[in-house]
Amino acid sequence: MNEACVSTTTRSSGSATPSDASTSGEGVTIVLNSLSRLCEKTHELTEELRLARRLQMDFLPKRLPEMPGAAFAAHLEPASWVAGDFYDIFRLDEQHIGFYVADAIGHGIASALLTVFVKKSLQTKRIEGRRYQLIPPDEAMALLNADLISAELQESPFITMAYAVYNTATRECVYSLAGHPLPLLMDRTGRLQPVDGGGPLLGIFADAEFTASRRVLEPGERLLIYSDGAERIDPGARQNTARFLDLVRAGAKAPADVMIASLLDAVRVAAPKDEDLVDDVTFVALDLEPKAL
Repeated sequence: MNEACVSTTTRSSGSATPSDASTSGEGVTIVLNSLSRLCEKTHELTEELRLARRLQMDFLPKRLPEMPGAAFAAHLEPASWVAGDFYDIFRLDEQHIGFYVADAIGHGIASALLTVFVKKSLQTKRIEGRRYQLIPPDEAMALLNADLISAELQESPFITMAYAVYNTATRECVYSLAGHPLPLLMDRTGRLQPVDGGGPLLGIFADAEFTASRRVLEPGERLLIYSDGAERIDPGARQNTARFLDLVRAGAKAPADVMIASLLDAVRVAAPKDEDLVDDVTFVALDLEPKAL
């Protein structure tokens, strides 16, 4: 034991001296000042995060495109202040509407910045003079992947994504996937229709190839695109695809926004008590009106 420790221990067992009181008071002042500065920094950081969340939410579509015989519903629920998930729904021309769900690996500030990259980099049209050509979803994915890799970002810029183009005249939906869960297609009874598709994550391989799948949607059907955080509906927020699909089937007769709300409730209930969601959750649903009787 060193001399300083012996001296301190000896004084602590006796009565306090004026020097001890002065030293103790100075120590308390230093601690209080440090706590005050920490509180100020925490408040500043909270305000910055609140602003970042508001800005990210402002990038979401404020009004969804309207079209005869069909309607969209969508929701994004961040796991923290900002999300690594993102969606967009936009009119390409009088007959086509594009929509996507993107999920950057992880969540938080770094992942949220990647969602901005996706929104700004996704190429949907090729314009030459007064003419334009819609870029098919698989080609748009390849172009986005090339942009992501050429950016040489440092923090694991891996993204899953589902991008689709819906033809309002023919009801054909063309979509492409990049490491993303398969879309769900169901009728009003909750019967799920098989869909195909698949592809590699964005941001990994420069020579990655993406494919396009086509499906003509029938009146009364619903197409649902979601991020994998939606499947965390077991206690402790464990993933349970089977139970998630059961809840989707159960909500098939309800309006899309009502079904989405019930799915979100299941995710919130499964989250650890008094904690945020384990992962961001996003839904985009396309509902086709049933045939008139």
